Amino acid sequence: MDISQVPKSKLTWRDAIRDSAFGVVRRPTRTLLTALGIALGVASIVGTIGMSQSARGAVSSVFNTQLATQVSFAEAGTSSTPLLSQKSERMIERINGVIHAGFVSQVDDAQPISVSRSPGILPGAEGSFDFPFTVATPGALETMHASVSIGRLYDDGFETRHAMVALIGSNVADELGITQINDGPAIFVNSIPLTIIGIVNTVSQQNQVLDDVIVPPDEGLIVGTSVGPPTIIVQTKLGAAQVVGTEGPYALSPDNPDAIVAQVPPDPSTLRLKIESSLTSLLLILALVSLAIGMVAIANTTLLSVVQRTAEIGLRRSLGATPKHIALLIVIEGAMVGAVGGVLGASLGILVTAITAVAKGWTAELSWQAALLAPVLGAFVGMIAGLYPARRASKLSPVSALQNGL
Repeated sequence: MDISQVPKSKLTWRDAIRDSAFGVVRRPTRTLLTALGIALGVASIVGTIGMSQSARGAVSSVFNTQLATQVSFAEAGTSSTPLLSQKSERMIERINGVIHAGFVSQVDDAQPISVSRSPGILPGAEGSFDFPFTVATPGALETMHASVSIGRLYDDGFETRHAMVALIGSNVADELGITQINDGPAIFVNSIPLTIIGIVNTVSQQNQVLDDVIVPPDEGLIVGTSVGPPTIIVQTKLGAAQVVGTEGPYALSPDNPDAIVAQVPPDPSTLRLKIESSLTSLLLILALVSLAIGMVAIANTTLLSVVQRTAEIGLRRSLGATPKHIALLIVIEGAMVGAVGGVLGASLGILVTAITAVAKGWTAELSWQAALLAPVLGAFVGMIAGLYPARRASKLSPVSALQNGL
């Protein structure tokens, strides 16, 4: 019989998939362990995308409430006539979106301020202390969310009565040894007593006031020769900071708005996107590393399988299977193992996302696109991992394969 008349061996896709599936399921433990690396990589990708989307609302809320509602205005240069004053906070409060506004300034004195303890009221040794003074209106205290550990804050009533009162920061209280104010302790500035009515322990901005003595504007000129440079601090509604920062200079100085400098926080959406992008990129890199480890695991296991199945490969070759048929079987088998890892990884990633969202109090947002593409990604990685073992298997000759396998 003429050998040229023998029909060439054919391998249909159905046969290739069936034989490859048999090779995968006949060793289920090895298949699952081999797919574990792919599963971890895919789970990292699905979990990263899901947790990034779920955390978006929480991240936005944190930036909005803590950073994106604080705006301040200051003079661009020095002038003989200050552009900002107590009246300026009323001008700012007229802008839509402003909740509170306040006037803040440091007492500018060429000579150090000498503060003496009130004898007979505060226990301990008497002496002189140098502290900076901050002038702040009641609106400023409200804007910076000042709170006291003991005592109270001054309000508009104290200003109306021109009461000689002061607040001290917690650090000043520690240095002066003041722990209570029931007896009305006072500090003397240029022989003028200021009654301490409260100790400020927390503020949301202007943190330097914790190291200062805080007085109403009427007392500003008493404790120093001049007051300046002034600042208007503002708390806005969510999302209004950018608008207030733009309109503020025109409200404060209509004739020369360029003389007012606005300090506006970054747009929270832009800042959030930058942080999300950086975090997502880092986690995706780790996920790709896991995928690479899984691909190496599949390649190593598939190569070991080729060595163990040398006799089987030789028998297939002797029965007419071509090198392409052998390579195709190995590649499909690797793709199937990768697909198994993709399914497991997608399930694990969704589970991790849901658990994390519940634990953090977020609204879970799952990416169905990532979940559906996960098995495809796993199959692709498995197929790439099977290329080298398939090439090795396709080069085995039928005779040597049978001899080495028996």
